[in-house]
Amino acid sequence: MNLYCDNYATCRSVVYDQDARTEIVARVRGWKVYDGPNLDGTKQLKVVLCRKCCRDNRDLPPAPPALDGQEGLF
Repeated sequence: MNLYCDNYATCRSVVYDQDARTEIVARVRGWKVYDGPNLDGTKQLKVVLCRKCCRDNRDLPPAPPALDGQEGLF
């Protein structure tokens, strides 16, 4: 079965059916897929968001300054 983003009306994102691997393929592509109870356990949820709809728009803090004698990892 095809997997549609919950915001399909605006983003038009879909992962086409790939048998039992559809959710795995979506997760590899950066989608967030959750099927389980809510925090208090009263409802069962099915949340599917594509990478575009769940991106994090926050700015990352600047990297800390290098210490004296610190060498690069690579």
